[in-house]
Amino acid sequence: MPTFTEERIIQVLSNYFSQMKVPTIPRVAMRLWYYRDKQRYLRDKELFCGPEYEADLLVISASGYLKEIEIKTNIKDFRVDFQKQHYHDHPEVRNFSYCLPAEVFNKHEEEITTKCDFKGAGLLLITDEEQITIKKKSVVRRYAQKLTTDAMLHYLKLAALKWCSFPKER
Repeated sequence: MPTFTEERIIQVLSNYFSQMKVPTIPRVAMRLWYYRDKQRYLRDKELFCGPEYEADLLVISASGYLKEIEIKTNIKDFRVDFQKQHYHDHPEVRNFSYCLPAEVFNKHEEEITTKCDFKGAGLLLITDEEQITIKKKSVVRRYAQKLTTDAMLHYLKLAALKWCSFPKER
């Protein structure tokens, strides 16, 4: 049985989404929208203020929305995520999911499913053969807005920069 690292799962997910011809961006510090859209920040800051957090993987959907995928390699890491002050609450993220090894899910199915249901999170599993399966779809966040042209360009530029420096497969 393989031991998955976060980097390997990011690579497998990226390959999965590239087959659908949608761009992905690894390890993005969220909250950067403040600097792109000052009026939106002033309007929404009471809802979305606080420290930055890192999204393990962002996906730009074909319809122009962001999806965030949080990668967890073990149950302890999964549990810690629910103790954070900001729970993946970026206003540009329309869908949020977890991705974890199927082996971890199988050992803790009830706990993981219950927590995902409570937060409206989707669930992707990676098998030992590095196949991705969708176990549960995420709830659509109605407050999320479609990316503006400027925001889309920002994320695509970020994708190019991030993938250039991302660790290569060995």
